[in-house]
Amino acid sequence: MKTRKVLPEYRARISREFRLDTLQPPVMLEELAEGWGVRSIEELPLSSEGLIVPSRGGYKIAINQDTIPARRRFSLAHELAHLLLHKSGISDLKDSKGKRRGSLGDDWDEEALCDQIAADILMPRMAFYEDGWMEGWSIKSLKTLAQRYQTSLEATAIRMVDLMPEESIMGVWRLKDDGGRNFEWWSHRGATQYGLPAMAIISFRQLGLIISAWKSNKIEFGEAPVKLGDSRPVDVPAEAMSYGRGTNHKVMVFYYPTRQPTSSPV
Repeated sequence: MKTRKVLPEYRARISREFRLDTLQPPVMLEELAEGWGVRSIEELPLSSEGLIVPSRGGYKIAINQDTIPARRRFSLAHELAHLLLHKSGISDLKDSKGKRRGSLGDDWDEEALCDQIAADILMPRMAFYEDGWMEGWSIKSLKTLAQRYQTSLEATAIRMVDLMPEESIMGVWRLKDDGGRNFEWWSHRGATQYGLPAMAIISFRQLGLIISAWKSNKIEFGEAPVKLGDSRPVDVPAEAMSYGRGTNHKVMVFYYPTRQPTSSPV
């Protein structure tokens, strides 16, 4: 089975061709959509997050109405990304049988690419980079930036680690039971070769920062493990915060693999 690829040159091409870096927050998606030929945007009960179809004289977009506003904005930006790939000749929209045709064939991941382009639309690189420096490249800036760009905390965190001027990893942790140890997680890393180790090789002590943040209503600072290739996990400076409620209660962690340990938060 072929590995599905995301092609960065096509992301860069879309950004240049449609001047995504010059957009200003909060991006007015409806105005952009109208300028790109979208004739209607509807919120409907859908089985998917969204869809875009050609219509007479333009395009129609439908977004799943049963999601939170930040998710609906991201879904709309994602569908606009499909439209930009179509306009640039990289990929066609779905045909009458629901299949997508494009010049790149089936071995590339258009959905992942559209998620990346959606981030470029919602959180324009130039503006976000400037705001990152102004607010601080830290987990404590997440809520401020998310409000400014009208994006979810998780989408904002991914954008932060992608643009952050030091190696970093973002991890999202969720407790699976009441025992205090059985966590599940997913992660996103910026320009670093480090990753998060499997739960099976993380000691209970190394979960300390996550457990503290889970029980806290403030940002917690400390150390947490990362891993490089087949090497053993090493503890690095990290910061964590709890967010969400009930089944959506999670802990966000920023890991800094190349930062020197410090006794106090920066």
